[in-house]
Formats: sequence, structure tokens, C-alpha cells
Amino acid sequence: MVCTSVSCLWTIFCLHLCFYVNTGIAQNTREVILLDSKAQQTELEWISSPPSGWEEISGLDENYTPIRTYQVCQVMEPNQNNWLRTNWIER
Repeated sequence: MVCTSVSCLWTIFCLHLCFYVNTGIAQNTREVILLDSKAQQTELEWISSPPSGWEEISGLDENYTPIRTYQVCQVMEPNQNNWLRTNWIER
């Protein structure tokens, strides 16, 4: 029997996915933190575009730990195109 309907193919896909998860293959992945800006107490010095579109400020997180963050100014103005770029992040 050849399965060609969308629902049949979807069922086969879900069964394969369940097998993949249950065998532990997907559970062997680990989380890697590439950038933790909470550890940095000085200026982050990220590249902003436009240069006047962002403001770097100090604040507190949910545990009242000082953190550095960026806030964008004039978000209600039309045609906003604000970008932030970090320095090189090694794996």
C-alpha cells in the first residue's frame, strides 16, 4: 500500500519524529551560551545603526543584579531601521 495523501504522510512523519525523540537522540543535545552580557559591567560597545538610534544604559534584572542593555529611541517614528551588532563571539 502506497501512502500519498497529505494526512497519511503527516502521520508517518509524526511517527518518525516520536521514534527519534524516544530513542534519546534528540535528548543528547546540550545548551551552549555564546554570549552572556550579564557578566559585563562595563559598556558593551556594540555597533549600532544608526549611531544615534540606540542608547546603552545600565539597569537591574529580576534579581536586582546590574546589567547593561540597549534601548532604541524614537520607536514611534515612521520608517525605523535600527540594528545592533556585537563583536565577534567565539564558540
